[in-house]
Amino acid sequence: MIEKIEKIKTIIRNFNRNTVHPPPPMNLSVINYLKERPRYSAYDIFQISVLQELKRQNESDKIIIRKVIDNLWRNSSTNERTAYLILAEHINSLLSRIGRIIQ
Repeated sequence: MIEKIEKIKTIIRNFNRNTVHPPPPMNLSVINYLKERPRYSAYDIFQISVLQELKRQNESDKIIIRKVIDNLWRNSSTNERTAYLILAEHINSLLSRIGRIIQ
């Protein structure tokens, strides 16, 4: 368990925030495939962005991934979170127009 805690701290310390702030371009097919839900929140979109980056770094431990995502979100500024909120609103609007959102 201590090893996981140390790994989480190391990942957070070395994580390049520029890979997720501002939000990177999103592929709607990835969003559509990952979760089917009525609406996506800013946190959902952030989670997808960080998950993609952690997978690129070959991290697969779900507990570590969850802890890193939660920590990065908690330490994001209001402006950084707002960018994800705006992106989530655009994605929800687009998905509702193409009939993807379940009512």
